[in-house]
Amino acid sequence: MSPLVSILVPSYNLGRFLPATLESIRTQTLQDFECIIGDDGSSEPIRDVVSDYLKDKRFSFIQWTPNRGAHPAIRFLYTQARGAYWCPFSSDDLYEPDFLAKRVEQMERYPMAGLVHGGTRIVDEEGREMSDQGLVFDLPAQMPGSLALELLVQHNFVTGPGAMLRASVARLVLPFYTPNWRYTQDWLMWILVAAMGFDFIWDPRPLVRYRMRAQSLNRPEQGLVPAASAEARLIPLWALSLAVQYSSDASRLWTRWKKTLYHLWLRRAIKLKMEGTLQPEWVQLAAQRYYGELNGETSLVREILRHQPSALVTWWKERGARSRQRLCVSGSALLDAPLFRK
Repeated sequence: MSPLVSILVPSYNLGRFLPATLESIRTQTLQDFECIIGDDGSSEPIRDVVSDYLKDKRFSFIQWTPNRGAHPAIRFLYTQARGAYWCPFSSDDLYEPDFLAKRVEQMERYPMAGLVHGGTRIVDEEGREMSDQGLVFDLPAQMPGSLALELLVQHNFVTGPGAMLRASVARLVLPFYTPNWRYTQDWLMWILVAAMGFDFIWDPRPLVRYRMRAQSLNRPEQGLVPAASAEARLIPLWALSLAVQYSSDASRLWTRWKKTLYHLWLRRAIKLKMEGTLQPEWVQLAAQRYYGELNGETSLVREILRHQPSALVTWWKERGARSRQRLCVSGSALLDAPLFRK
């Protein structure tokens, strides 16, 4: 008999946090779950770390080498999941005891929900709460997919470890859950789910403790590594171009915002080029999604020449729009949703 919930825990060299994470899963008030632990080519003995939990038949362990990265790891674990609901989880975060029960309750209350997400508590490496971290959004309890899609083009407002997906919906978008994103794969999933028109349900109760480690990309005092910086501009362009096949809402947004999203990518590409970190495949990927088809390869110089001076106008407008936001939005500030304004 299949479990009600599948919890997917990819891990790469985070063995010191795993026992606490798995214990927070084992002690859930809702016990009808499976937990699939994926060792993504760790250099430390992850199996030894989790051996006590593998005595429980609800916990399973899959190991592979070499390290694939976050996106291939979680995508593979999705294909192994048997539950009606999926929870992509981080191997260093913690569930509150009633996380699964509350999320399933919301899923069953809203049959058109594609996902349920909610509030989090930010903790440091030792598990101490960091009261000065994080932002609280005033989200509606039930958000139609059309609105969620528009907001997601401006900013990734969903905290991945606090999300529960409806498996029947997630399976529909898995074929398009590509290519090998390393830092923003969750954002891609949310955009595709929203494009299909399924509701996003918000539960403000903080049922997850999100661990902010020294190496975390989400620490505000740290800059993004080049690949993460590139992906923050590529994901909205890539995902929205794919989403047009799902709905007229996505098609409308793509028609209106594709040039803006491409211009913002070009600006980011210039910055990466000046830093010596721009990868040629990123330029090709962005151009392919923008044009639909390419006759041969293009170059950053060629694309900049094609899009001036309209790109300069976009950059100037984006700068003004960002000054009105209360956070550095991950997508385009030009959508100017009230949710993100100061």
